[in-house]
Amino acid sequence: MKIDQTLAIQIESAKGANQGTVVLRSVPRAVARRKGLTIWGVSWGAAVMMLPIPLVHFIAVPLLVLLGPIVGITVFKITAGAVDVVSGGGACPDCGSPVNLAGRDAHWPLDAQCEQCEARLLIRSEPALSHL
Repeated sequence: MKIDQTLAIQIESAKGANQGTVVLRSVPRAVARRKGLTIWGVSWGAAVMMLPIPLVHFIAVPLLVLLGPIVGITVFKITAGAVDVVSGGGACPDCGSPVNLAGRDAHWPLDAQCEQCEARLLIRSEPALSHL
């Protein structure tokens, strides 16, 4: 289960600022753990499948046995608590065209560029502005 949250944002450019909203989705630790363990298990399963293949098993089996836990743990650490922008955005302060922020990591502040006027935009989360 993924958790969605709506957040108010401010889109700033050299000429001004506009308001907008984004929908954020965070990945719970249980989902990240399942992804990491799946990769680990698939890696070890592939190692077992390659045991009877001559010559290949000398390199592939030790490599898969070693890389399984390394990649699985790395995937868990990267995805646990990750927050992504699912949808949303606002209007460009320079030209008023829509700015879509979907598919980005939510590491504030975000940098973006308007597709119409090519203005450089800085996107800040509203709660972060109230703490300054």
